[in-house]
Amino acid sequence: RKEDVDQFVRNLVKGAGEAGMDLGAIGNRVYDKYKDFKLNDYGYSQFNQYVKSLKHVKLEQEGTILKAVYKG
Repeated sequence: RKEDVDQFVRNLVKGAGEAGMDLGAIGNRVYDKYKDFKLNDYGYSQFNQYVKSLKHVKLEQEGTILKAVYKG
């Protein structure tokens, strides 16, 4: 289950290319696809902490926007 969500997020970020993807947009897609997704079940209190924990995904601040970028 967690592996499915992890892979889904990695694929989203990878698909966004060098520009990366806004964390809010990633969150919306995850919650749309996995209706029962709860951060607490994964041991995180914030979505950015969860995304930061994924292999090959780096967070970058762009002004007030936090985005995820794939670093293969």
